[in-house]
Amino acid sequence: MAAATAEKTTALDVIRELYNTPDKFVEIALNVNTAGIEAHTHDWFRTYPSGIFVTDIRFSKDYITSHPEECFVRSMLADASMCEGRGRDIFRGVPEGEREKLLRDKIINEYIIPQELRLVNPPVEDFMKLFTGYADKNNIASDKRERMFYKRLTAELPKADIIEIGGSSESSHLYYITSKDMVYIINFGEWKVEHQH
Repeated sequence: MAAATAEKTTALDVIRELYNTPDKFVEIALNVNTAGIEAHTHDWFRTYPSGIFVTDIRFSKDYITSHPEECFVRSMLADASMCEGRGRDIFRGVPEGEREKLLRDKIINEYIIPQELRLVNPPVEDFMKLFTGYADKNNIASDKRERMFYKRLTAELPKADIIEIGGSSESSHLYYITSKDMVYIINFGEWKVEHQH
């Protein structure tokens, strides 16, 4: 009976719990391996103010499903780290005693908790319409370097588990997406200069 109940816990439930208890996020962040993550960021912000960024992170499929909390924390930290220009490891060069302060004073407020927290599974059609719309505004389908990745992604996303974390305004969207052995953090919106980091 207990196993049946456990299976009903979704990735969204796990993530919602982490947002309800930020101390748990911090505790996991301080205890996981933040280095050695295979991740890449695709900067598709070509047509101001319509921006789109995609971070792809490879784990094992088993890891994503069996360690959902840890996977979420590591993925969000890797994304934040690359946005900060620190490479893939948010704690690189940061003494152990200063890591919690970095998380609480900067990283969580700037990258993990958006101004508008939504925490929903959006309808796939709505998400795809927005995603392809932002990609089209930035001509990604015709970009020589990115078009193969974009084609693969548009085929994969409709079958993925999509969670909208939130955004900095109603026209800004941050998603955490898992598909097989991949995590995608996709961020798109209308960003005026004051919203850019």
